Amino acid sequence: MYSVSWQEIVDSRLTGYKLYYSTAPFSSGSNIKTVTLGTDTSYSFSPGSSGITKGSTVYLAVAAIGTGLESPLSDTTTVTVQ
Repeated sequence: MYSVSWQEIVDSRLTGYKLYYSTAPFSSGSNIKTVTLGTDTSYSFSPGSSGITKGSTVYLAVAAIGTGLESPLSDTTTVTVQ
């Protein structure tokens, strides 16, 4: 199980966050998946249940979302699945 967390954004327009993840850099545009979250500032995931295999590098970034709004992605972080 892996966890990712981020700093809360205080903005009245904010309704939650969207986590982006991929096994390729986001710039490749390849196989990017998302998870829409509530206002929690962390998310735990099991790579195997997402089809991610051992040895894969997972790229992760977060965007703040609101009604009809989405912020630019946060800085990307990576984790290598053990």
